[in-house]
Amino acid sequence: MGIDHGLDKALILKVQAELFNIFEELKKFIPQYGKFYRPVRYEDIDRKQVNQIIELVAKEDKAAIEQAIPLMRQLLSGLNFPDFDDKIFEAQVPGGMLSNLYNQLKEMGQLELMDLVLAEIPQVRADAGYVPLVTPTSQIIGSQAAFNVMNGRYELISEPFKMIFRGEFGRTPAPVNPEVAALVLEPGDEIRHYRAASYLLPVLEDQYDLPYVKTHKDLLLHLLFGQSAEAFLQKKYGLS
Repeated sequence: MGIDHGLDKALILKVQAELFNIFEELKKFIPQYGKFYRPVRYEDIDRKQVNQIIELVAKEDKAAIEQAIPLMRQLLSGLNFPDFDDKIFEAQVPGGMLSNLYNQLKEMGQLELMDLVLAEIPQVRADAGYVPLVTPTSQIIGSQAAFNVMNGRYELISEPFKMIFRGEFGRTPAPVNPEVAALVLEPGDEIRHYRAASYLLPVLEDQYDLPYVKTHKDLLLHLLFGQSAEAFLQKKYGLS
C-alpha cells in the first residue's frame, strides 16, 4: 500500500520466528499441527495481487467485492494457509469455538459428527435469539448443537442453554423461538427482561459469622472460591 508504518521489519520477523518456536513447543496440543502454518516473509507475497485486491475492495460495490474474494483466498492458499471452508462460514463459528468443539467430539469418539454439528449451529443460534458467538454463549450454542445431533433436537437441553432463554445472560439480539422456549422453559421460571447484573443480590451486605473471615479480603476469597478459600483461610488463621 506504500504506507510507512515506522516499524522494524527485522524485529517483526524475529517476533514471528519466536511465535513459531512457541507453536512448535505446543504441537502435541494442536490437532492441525504440520498441516498448515509456516513463517511468511515479505518476499513470499505477490504484491501485484495484493494491489489488485486493494483496488477492488476500494470500489466498495458488491460486484468488486465478489471479484476480490476468490483472489484473497488464492493469495492465502499460496501462503499455505488452510483452504476456505464454506461450512465454517455458514456456521459463523469463531476459531476458539471450533477448536473446543473439535476436541470435545474427539474425546467422545464422535469426530465424524463434526459436519452435522456445524450445520446445526446456525439453527440453534437462531432459536436462541441470535446470541453472539463469543464466550460463554458460543460454547453453550456449540454444546447444544452437539446434543441435538447426538440425541435428537432438544431431547437433551443444557442448563446454560436454559439460562439464555431465561434472560440470565441479558436480552438476546432477537426474540427467541417461542416453540423452542416452550420446550426449554419450565412452569414458574422467571424471565429476566433487564440487564442481568440488576438481578444480583448485594451479598457483601450479608452477615458472615465464620471464624476464618476476619477481613473484607477474606470475605471476597470466601465468596469467590468457596471450599478452596475455606481451606486456605483456615490454614492462614491456624484453624486446621
